[in-house]
Amino acid sequence: MVDPIGYSGGLALFYNNDYYVSIIFQSNRLIDIEPVYKGKTICLMFVYGDPIPKNRDQVWERLTRIGTTRDTPWFLIGDFNALTCNHEK
Repeated sequence: MVDPIGYSGGLALFYNNDYYVSIIFQSNRLIDIEPVYKGKTICLMFVYGDPIPKNRDQVWERLTRIGTTRDTPWFLIGDFNALTCNHEK
């Protein structure tokens, strides 16, 4: 669990202890893990993009930096807060 800062952010991840899970990185916007399932390691990232548009670049910069070092399958899920206007919904 990553506590929020003020009234935003904060993430919680629950998983079954039957599987080995290594936490690679965590912040109030991202949780990056490497679970091992049937001998295979994958990368999972849970994202809560910043709701304040001027702060979104920080999350995307971190995602880009992490992504350039990955050599295993990588799955991202979450709320990226990437919409710029309601018409994009």
